[in-house]
Amino acid sequence: MKKNLFFTVFIALCLILCVIPSLFMTAFRSDETIGNESRTDWPSVTKEDGTFNSRILEQMGSYFETHYAFRPQLITADAEIQSALFQVSNTDSVTVGSDGWLYYSSTLNDYLGKNPLSERGVFNLAHNLSLVQSYVTAMGAKFLFMVPPNKNSLYPEHMPYYYSVSESDIRNRDHLGEKLEAAGVSYLDLFDLIGAQEETLYLKHDSHWNNKGAMMVYNRALDLLEKEHETYSQVPVRYDRIHKGDLSNMIYPSDNSLEEDYAYDYETLYEYVPGPASSDPVSVEDFRIETSNPSAEDTLLMYRDSFGNTLIPILSNAFAHGYYAKSTPYPIARDMQQYTPDFVIIELVERNLRNLAADPAVVPSPRRNIDPALLEVQPDLESSVQTLRADANYIAFSGTVPEERIDGERRIYLAVQTPEGSMNLYEAYTVTNEETDYGYAVYLPLSSFGTLEEAQQRKTVVYVEK
Repeated sequence: MKKNLFFTVFIALCLILCVIPSLFMTAFRSDETIGNESRTDWPSVTKEDGTFNSRILEQMGSYFETHYAFRPQLITADAEIQSALFQVSNTDSVTVGSDGWLYYSSTLNDYLGKNPLSERGVFNLAHNLSLVQSYVTAMGAKFLFMVPPNKNSLYPEHMPYYYSVSESDIRNRDHLGEKLEAAGVSYLDLFDLIGAQEETLYLKHDSHWNNKGAMMVYNRALDLLEKEHETYSQVPVRYDRIHKGDLSNMIYPSDNSLEEDYAYDYETLYEYVPGPASSDPVSVEDFRIETSNPSAEDTLLMYRDSFGNTLIPILSNAFAHGYYAKSTPYPIARDMQQYTPDFVIIELVERNLRNLAADPAVVPSPRRNIDPALLEVQPDLESSVQTLRADANYIAFSGTVPEERIDGERRIYLAVQTPEGSMNLYEAYTVTNEETDYGYAVYLPLSSFGTLEEAQQRKTVVYVEK
């Protein structure tokens, strides 16, 4: 009898706990987004055109999943139990390590050597950057490329034991420096710079470097660019609990405890320039940011990811105008013409290096005059001709060279027919995709053709270096 009563009470308590999130939604509904979530709103019965919304039940379910009562507290409690007892995460986005360390799960492929770029793929990345740098310098600006390492590339000792076996010994960064040097790309090696420091410069509960690491990168970058700047070596610095980690926010959303980080006490000399269509305050998380500083000189154009968040304030203190963009692929030709920068920086985290080989930046492909004896024609290859998604002012001629016809680090060229019937030769981006490392792409202004249809009628011939 007592045993039956115990099970009855236990089941009743479980049922009560299960219905609490629904029963209390009215009074304690959770409206905050967690991690990289997008906000969900209560669905409408009808669509914009007035017809019935057939997905309303599905959308109501999605709304409940992100708004049920006590959601942050329940997620945090579940995460703390799983991490403490089993050293596992309750979210796919975060990997729980030892001693409370958190890692971004998107870096696991790099950490385990899973699906790395081939040597040709790394060559493609470096070659594409060399074409970008040539365009930038031809426009009168200085160029710099830098790669923030994944946290577990620098500090792997706290990674979970069950990730101790790698799938490959190859990492995308292994040949990066030598390929960039061979291509003549101006490169700041952050693996060496940060990895050489005895002090840990990444945050325990965040996927990024701390403010001291950002300050080190800022100083080294502007040194390489030969840009005069304040080093902040003499400003007061305190080490205090001031930072809420992005990974901690994903896995422990109701835990408001802060992590220690460096705070530099310097004067802010710049102002954010608000966008024309927004009255919201500017945030370093915004996709496009503009800053103005009347006490400085020169203009900076920077393509960056979230590692740039801590760089934006100190860089903006050093430049009269700063333009920061997260747009990919990088619309460099358009932005160079609009902003006429004196300096261009590309900052791209290690886990996303493949993007530069797969989806090159938008600059016009350079015209070349090469001795035909140095090229091998590929007469039976056809190019796809489309308007470029990232910039409708450009036409993309793209295709693939069969792997058996090209080896090593040979470049690809495309001849495109002119209105007069002659052929202009262009050096192509070399492209890596899911099927091959021997793709190519040539970007040319739409104004050279008038219309997409006219571009599609032009004859093209593919060449490969002998």
